[in-house]
Amino acid sequence: MYFQREIIKEDMWYEKEETKETADPKYEKESNKETEQKFKKESTKKPTQNHKATDDIDYSGWQIVCLFIAVPCIILGIALIYFGYNEIVSHHQCTAQTTGVITDYYVTHTDANGKYRMKGRYIISYTYEANDSKYTRAFSGVSSYAQLNKEIDVRYDPDDPENSYVKGYEETGDWILFIWGIIWTLIWLIIAYVLIRSYLKDKAEKKKKDQLSLT
Repeated sequence: MYFQREIIKEDMWYEKEETKETADPKYEKESNKETEQKFKKESTKKPTQNHKATDDIDYSGWQIVCLFIAVPCIILGIALIYFGYNEIVSHHQCTAQTTGVITDYYVTHTDANGKYRMKGRYIISYTYEANDSKYTRAFSGVSSYAQLNKEIDVRYDPDDPENSYVKGYEETGDWILFIWGIIWTLIWLIIAYVLIRSYLKDKAEKKKKDQLSLT
C-alpha cells in the first residue's frame, strides 16, 4: 500500500510539473516559434514528383494534330475559291446569247465517288447554234429542266462558242461555290491562327519555367 501511494504521488508531481511548463509564457513562445519554423520549412519544400509530372505535361501534341487537319481544309477552301472564280470569269466572257433546246437527259443516283444517292440528279444535254455551227453541252440540273425539246436561254463566248452556260441557272451555283469557299477558308484560317498562337505561347511559358528552374 505504501509503495502504491508513493507511485501515485510521483505521478501527481510529474503532472504538476507539465502543467507548470505549459502554463509558462516562455514555453508557449518557444512552441509557437517551433511551429512557425516547421511551417516555413514545409512551405519552402520543393514540389513532389507528382506535381512536377502535372506541370511538365506537354499539351502541344493536340495542337499539332489539329494543325495537320486544318491545313488540308484550308487547301480545300482555296480550291473552291479557285474553281468558283474561274467559272464566274468564264461566264462573264459569255456576252452573246442564243436559244438552245433540251435534247436529252437522264437521272443518276450516284455521285462522283460512285456512292448511292437517295435523291437522283438530272444530267441534261442541250444544243445551240453559234457562228453558223451547232454545239452540244450538258449540265447538272433540276427536274424542271428535264423536258425534251424545251427551249432555254444560252449564253456563250463569241470568241469561243463552246464556252456556254444556261442563263439564270448555272451562274448561281458558281457564286455559291465561290462564297462558300471564302467562308470555309476564313473559318479554318482563324482556327489555324488560334492553334499556332496557343502553341507558341505554351512553348514560351515552358521555356520560361525551364530557365527559372535552372536558377
